[in-house]
Amino acid sequence: MNIFPLAYPKTGFVLEGYEIRFRPWKSYLIFFIVREDEVQIIRVLKDRMYWQAVLKRMIRE
Repeated sequence: MNIFPLAYPKTGFVLEGYEIRFRPWKSYLIFFIVREDEVQIIRVLKDRMYWQAVLKRMIRE
């Protein structure tokens, strides 16, 4: 994920001014933001969860 983090799809959500992206891994979705030269993982969810609602709730808090 560190080599080309901006190649992963965007979620359409923004956290602290950074676009949230995700990467599927096995039966999980890894959500992260890219800050200048670092990747920060913000959430890992099972792929069956309704991740849009989880991210919306997380951003509101």
